[in-house]
Amino acid sequence: MKCQITIIACLLFNLTAHAQNISGSYQAKADGEIQKQQIEYVAVDSTGQEMLWDLSEIELPEHKETVNYSAEDSRKGIVIGRERNTRYYYRPATDSLLLTGYENNLQRVEYDQPELLLHMPLVYGSCYDGFFHGTSAYCEKVFSRIFGSYRVEVDGTGVMLLPTGDTLRHVSRVQLTELSAYRYYPEIGTVRMLKTYADSVAFTADSIRMGLAVDSLVTERHIYRWYAAGYRYPIVEVTTTGPKGEEPLVAEAFYCAPEVLAAIDDEENEEIRRMLAANSSSGYTADREIADREVATRKDNHNGMGEDTAPDNESVLEHVNISVVGSTVTVGYEVAQDATVKAMVCNVSGMTLRQKSQSVVAGFRNEMAINCTGLRRGEYVLYLNVNGKVTSYTINF
Repeated sequence: MKCQITIIACLLFNLTAHAQNISGSYQAKADGEIQKQQIEYVAVDSTGQEMLWDLSEIELPEHKETVNYSAEDSRKGIVIGRERNTRYYYRPATDSLLLTGYENNLQRVEYDQPELLLHMPLVYGSCYDGFFHGTSAYCEKVFSRIFGSYRVEVDGTGVMLLPTGDTLRHVSRVQLTELSAYRYYPEIGTVRMLKTYADSVAFTADSIRMGLAVDSLVTERHIYRWYAAGYRYPIVEVTTTGPKGEEPLVAEAFYCAPEVLAAIDDEENEEIRRMLAANSSSGYTADREIADREVATRKDNHNGMGEDTAPDNESVLEHVNISVVGSTVTVGYEVAQDATVKAMVCNVSGMTLRQKSQSVVAGFRNEMAINCTGLRRGEYVLYLNVNGKVTSYTINF
């Protein structure tokens, strides 16, 4: 059985990789318009392989925001995305998507070193680092150069449960970590003077690295985007922003329904969806294996476990102490033998909402903190899996 599942997983990986390698499957594309909805902040700490991201309890607002993608003859190869009164300038390439600048009524930014937003194919664990640099004009009165670093990583794969109750498979999460800072020049009075100066005093990678290390006003931003094979734009996008190394000051999340993305004119991704649908109907896919295995595990847990530790687990998990402070669940425990401990916070229906694991050594007191930011107040079930043996506890936020 294990060999069979492995073969199926390999077949699906090859199919998905082929689909994602089709040119332009995830790049911004001119002459498109989508609508997205702002939703409650979605926690981003749960990630890894074979994830189950649950949005089934998310309430969708009536208000929708429109994002329009177009092109201009004066900007060859550039796609312009208009949203929230800002124009973003994207440069699609065969295997990547770059941000070359943005502007609104107050500020105009132009990059001579663009920022990488996405690199394809979306393979779990792939990571790309680099630097960006450009000029900024604020109200045509305050002139500066903007610079920073980026890190683009595919840090999660799995399936997503949608607000409609449907399951979306072949989902990859891409995290963009960005550090940025400004260098102001009060003596400069025009954009032309600023660009001339920036060209004459270039910022190298070392200059940018040093600036980010010593500047007192460095902004740290994380953008988490969940992409699904067969859909050009993210299904979910979460952005957190704040001072470098500190808690975010701003966090917001947006949802774009798959049916909205499926309605746009997009032959490349239509073909991918047909391909994946044919594969799904012809046999048992690896993503279906993930979802079905989760359901089977929950049934086993509910059928065999109560709130107290089962007798055959007492020799493994010892002296368990569980505390809930705010949105953090902390589990203190000891093990009688070296073990891998996996904690899962589930709703009362058995749906996994948060999970975390750690390897521990016998004879020591251990502690595991699980961030449950974003979960609603109510009753949940905490499962502790120790080397395959499961115990469950009822917790409340």
